[in-house]
Amino acid sequence: MLYAGATSEHLRLIIGSFLVAAVPLRRLLQTRYLSVRLVHFPFIGAVFGLLSAIVVSTGPVLAPFYLSYGLRRSAYIARESFCALALHLTRGAVFTRYALLSGDAVTVGVVLGSVCSAAPGSAGACSTGCRTGSS
Repeated sequence: MLYAGATSEHLRLIIGSFLVAAVPLRRLLQTRYLSVRLVHFPFIGAVFGLLSAIVVSTGPVLAPFYLSYGLRRSAYIARESFCALALHLTRGAVFTRYALLSGDAVTVGVVLGSVCSAAPGSAGACSTGCRTGSS
């Protein structure tokens, strides 16, 4: 596991670099010379899925890609939430497979998650009508 073998100094530098990189990345993606299309997202997802094993949360750095694609308001929030859910479910499955996560820990997580969740996501927020701010 990459995260378990990294020192705290390395993790601090990696996480800090990701957060600092989010601002220039967003500015770069706002230029008319560079745009993100739907076909780019599997590659972006693969890179950030791997990096999330080290950094844990890549949401702040993924945001410029979603915004450059044209997602606004509820479509952006829904897409970010869905991707985070898929990532955490996959991570949980991998941790369970390698005996890094017990059944008791999953039960506690499900109970706490259901109690602490503010509101369920909107099923219609992912529809194409929400793209480019029409919601």
